[in-house]
Amino acid sequence: MPIVETTAETITPLRFAVLRPHRPIEESRYPTDQAPGTIHLAAYDGETLVGCTSAHLEPAPGREGQAYRLRGMAVQEGYRGKGIGAQLLEAMEARIKATGTPLVWCNGRTQAGAFYRRHGWQPEGAEFDIVGVPHYVFSKVL
Repeated sequence: MPIVETTAETITPLRFAVLRPHRPIEESRYPTDQAPGTIHLAAYDGETLVGCTSAHLEPAPGREGQAYRLRGMAVQEGYRGKGIGAQLLEAMEARIKATGTPLVWCNGRTQAGAFYRRHGWQPEGAEFDIVGVPHYVFSKVL
């Protein structure tokens, strides 16, 4: 499945539909979407957007130095379990690594923990809630 760089405007509807369908769509737009260095990736099945993720420069909690924060990782229902999330994550890691940035992190949903661990990400700290959804901080040294 092709993974391509895209814009926040293109992927916001998928972020909304998958991650926060019962919240205002504004919560699916991030203040850093247009920031310098922000990367947006999309996966397509033909012309249908089926997966996305974004990353922007933001220091990791409790760490010094430059890092990228992964946000808005989403795969449309019906396309999950087919490796699309893995392709998106690997493509994003490669793009971040190419910038020379040594660390990537995210506030990942607890239910996605096994996915992140399979790809070499480590959970840090205690579980916490974001709008009623349990999360951990996950990180990976590139």
